[in-house]
Amino acid sequence: MHKKEILFVRPKTKICISKLPNLPPLGLLMLASLTNKKEYNITLIDEDTENIDYSKHYDIVCITILTHNKQRAFKIASNFKKKQTLIIMGGSHVTLCQDDVNPHCDCIVTGCGEFVWDDLLKDYKNGRLKKIYNSKKNGFTEVKIDWSLISKKRYLFKNMLITSRGCKNKCDFCQIPEMFGNEVKNKPIEYVVREISNFKKDGFLSKWVIFCDDNLVTNYDYALKLFEALIPLNIKFIAQCSIDIGKDNKLLDLAQKAGLKMIYVGIETTNQKILDKVHKPNKSSNYKTLIDKINNRGILITGSFIIGLPKQSNNDILSDLQFAKENTTFVLFNPMRYLPKTKLEINKSEEVYVSQTDEIPNLPSLMDRCYKEYYSLNEIMKRMLRLFKSKIGITMIFVFMYISLITHYSIIPMEDINA
Repeated sequence: MHKKEILFVRPKTKICISKLPNLPPLGLLMLASLTNKKEYNITLIDEDTENIDYSKHYDIVCITILTHNKQRAFKIASNFKKKQTLIIMGGSHVTLCQDDVNPHCDCIVTGCGEFVWDDLLKDYKNGRLKKIYNSKKNGFTEVKIDWSLISKKRYLFKNMLITSRGCKNKCDFCQIPEMFGNEVKNKPIEYVVREISNFKKDGFLSKWVIFCDDNLVTNYDYALKLFEALIPLNIKFIAQCSIDIGKDNKLLDLAQKAGLKMIYVGIETTNQKILDKVHKPNKSSNYKTLIDKINNRGILITGSFIIGLPKQSNNDILSDLQFAKENTTFVLFNPMRYLPKTKLEINKSEEVYVSQTDEIPNLPSLMDRCYKEYYSLNEIMKRMLRLFKSKIGITMIFVFMYISLITHYSIIPMEDINA
C-alpha cells in the first residue's frame, strides 16, 4: 500500500527572546500521533528549531496558526500551493478568524482538532473532504503522544501536557474566553497519570513535566485531587498558575508535596489602575507577599509582564522591570497585542483602551533594555545570592543558573524577532 506524505508545521513564532525554544508544539503532536502510520509517512517541523525542505513532496501540509505568526503561515501555504499540495489550517487564529484564513487553504479545522481529525482523514481518503471541520467539543479525549516525532534535544523542556481548557477570568486582552468559554473543562486524572508515565526520562531536566494549562488551579477541587495523584509519581513540574495559589496554604503545600518547582504567573503590570482597566483580577499590593509565600515553599517564579498596555507609560514599564528584578526568578516581557475577538481589540477606539504601544516610539529598544538588564550577569548573580538565602535548595539554584545563563547568551534583539 502506497503511503501518503503528511507534514505538520508550526511556523516561526517570532516572539521568543531566546534562540532555544522552551516547549514542543503539543497541539500538532496530538494530531500527528492520531494519524495512522500505516497510511501516512508523518513529518513534524517546528520552524523555531529547523527549516522546511520545500524540495520534498508532501500530499498534505497541516499548519497551526497564531495571530502573530499568520503571515509566516500564509507564506508557507503559498509555497506548497504552487506544488498542488493540500493545505489544512488550524489553531486559535483559524478558530476565531475563519474569513482571514479561508483564501490560503483548502480546509480549516476550528476548535479542538483531536475530536474531528479521524473524520477529516476518512473524508480525505474517500474523496469528500469538506472545507470546514468545526469541533464543538471542549473537553478531552485520551491521546498517547508519539514523542519520537520530534527531537527533544532541541528544547529546553521536553515533557508537556495540558489538563484543562477554559478560564474563569475575563481579561480584556485574552482570547481564552472566546476560544473555550468561561466554563473550565478538565482532563480525567487517570489520563494525566498515564500520560506522565509515557514520558521518557533521558537527560538533564527530563524528569521535569510542564503543565501548559492557562491556570492549573482554576478548578480548586480538581487541583487538590490532581496534586494528590502526582505525589506517587515522584516528578518535578512547572505550571502556569494564578498568583492566587499563594493565598491558600492547603493548595500550596499540596502542590509543593506533589513536586511543583516553578510557576509562570501573569503579573502583567504593577500599576493597579491599569489592571482594573483591563479587568485583570489581580491586586498588585498583594504581589510581594504572595511571591514570598510561594518562594518559601521552594518554588521559583517566572513573572510575565505586558509592555504597551492601555495608558501605560515609560515609567510604569521601568517600575515593572525593577519589581521583576527584585521579586521574580525569571521573566517574560510581552508586547501588547490587540488579539482578534478580545474586548481590547473590539473596543480599542474607546478612550480607556488607547494603548501606549504606538505612543512609545522606542518600544522595541525598551523591551531590549528590559530583557538585557534583567538577564545581565550582574542581575543573575544578585538573584542567585537571594536564592542562596532562601529555602530553595541547591538543586533549584543549579536549575536557575542553567536556565538564566542559557537565556543570557541567546537573547535575540526585538528588531530581529520582528524582522
